[in-house]
Amino acid sequence: MEHKTPWNNIGDMIKDHAKKFKDKPYLIYCEDNSKISFAEFDEITNKVANTLLDLGLKKGEKVSAILPNSLELLYAMFGAFKIGAVFSPMNINLLAEEYEYLINDSGSKVVFVDSKNLIKIEKIRKNLSSLKEIISIEEKNRTKGIKLFKDEIEKYSSELKSQNITLSSEALIIYSSGTTGKPKGVILTHENLITCSMSVGRFLSLKENTISLDSLPLFFIGGIMPTLFTTTCVGGTVVINKKFSKSLFWKRIEEYKINYTLLVPTMLSILLNPPEDISKYNLKSLKYILSSAAPLPVELMKKFEKEFNFNIFEAYGLTEDTAWVTMTPIDLKKRKPGSVGIAMDINEIKIVDDNDKEVPLNSKGEVLAKGSQIMKCYHNKPDLTKETLKNGWLHTGDIGYLDKNNYLYIIDRKKDLIIKGGENISPTEIDAVLYKHPNVVDAATIGIPDEMYGEEIKAFVVLKKGKKATETELIDFCQKHLAKHKCPKSISFIDKIPKGPSGKLLRRELIERDKDKS
Repeated sequence: MEHKTPWNNIGDMIKDHAKKFKDKPYLIYCEDNSKISFAEFDEITNKVANTLLDLGLKKGEKVSAILPNSLELLYAMFGAFKIGAVFSPMNINLLAEEYEYLINDSGSKVVFVDSKNLIKIEKIRKNLSSLKEIISIEEKNRTKGIKLFKDEIEKYSSELKSQNITLSSEALIIYSSGTTGKPKGVILTHENLITCSMSVGRFLSLKENTISLDSLPLFFIGGIMPTLFTTTCVGGTVVINKKFSKSLFWKRIEEYKINYTLLVPTMLSILLNPPEDISKYNLKSLKYILSSAAPLPVELMKKFEKEFNFNIFEAYGLTEDTAWVTMTPIDLKKRKPGSVGIAMDINEIKIVDDNDKEVPLNSKGEVLAKGSQIMKCYHNKPDLTKETLKNGWLHTGDIGYLDKNNYLYIIDRKKDLIIKGGENISPTEIDAVLYKHPNVVDAATIGIPDEMYGEEIKAFVVLKKGKKATETELIDFCQKHLAKHKCPKSISFIDKIPKGPSGKLLRRELIERDKDKS
């Protein structure tokens, strides 16, 4: 269980790789095929680090980024790591009022943006009490006082003085939807990221000649782990997609000689419907396709493997455990379809009852995890942190069981989160928006099965007596207050929302009711 890390922090890792691998390509950006070596990356991120220091950033202070997958996003991320700042990548598809909450909650001093989201930040600028500087990666929409990334960093040295950063220093704050409504900030440390990355590398036997393809958004822990960070740790090359593309997926596997990639189940479905004839490509380099972030139906896995003749290896975890705590063995003889695999070599897994007492093998209970990749805390939420990390174990909120060989099976979610296309969505946040409509007296949102996304969003609404509203009207109302991917696809009107004696909303009853009607 004990595995030593060769670096004290992420910055030291990049510095070591720059010395060892020098001009070897580290990043390849698919949009323009630009290549950045380890040495170049070290120098550019040193410039970003010096820029942030000159802006007054100190260790532990927050830096946000609202950027699509891009080289600039990675320069900003690793530049922040190098000075001990805590980097917060944010979903690029949110509304201005959602960014207002996230930036204020994190206390971010600097935000990196693209031209599209710059407009949103300008709109709420006066409400962002902690924000000192906005740095745009594009000239478009830039107004007076907004710094331009490429011009700003060129003012600074590519040499960086030693910083006092340790493995326990905070590195990331990733906002994850919670059942209580507003997103909560998960704090991950340098140790969390390095040890989890190295464990995945050992599990997959990755070496410095590894080439990975990262198609998931980098504001999502699944985009950061493992295809970015694990490949970085072993000194490999990371190919970055701006976004997932069905039409270019197999072509890029061939073009860049990709060894492994991570896809959420929705992406597997997209590739299958309809499937491309891949016989025209040379795909001999591809060893692993990994899947996580949402439950992988066994039938989907079987269809994909039969169609494309590539095996899927499932993993399981949360943002709170740096993405993964279990992985499917790469030995096909040891793989068990339906299982999310066995514990990684840096953590333990156990199943407990409602009293936190461990249950026998093959018995259902809540999945708990303990290891060096478990988060430090929730940002500014000590009570929730204490509850979630009770007795030193991460309480995942997922229900599962371990078989006689300690393979983990996930069978349900204790929490109410909706997982749509691999992204966690809080039903309470949607409820709160529906409550704002003048004709709505009560509302409850659930996830319903969806072949493409895993789950789709459905809301149940009770209208005020004598008032009217249509499904289209309420969906349009939601779209004015929430990012599109969070909005209900359908709305049903009912007389009463089911609740328990204490007034607690009984979403499970709505889920069962919807199943009965379908």
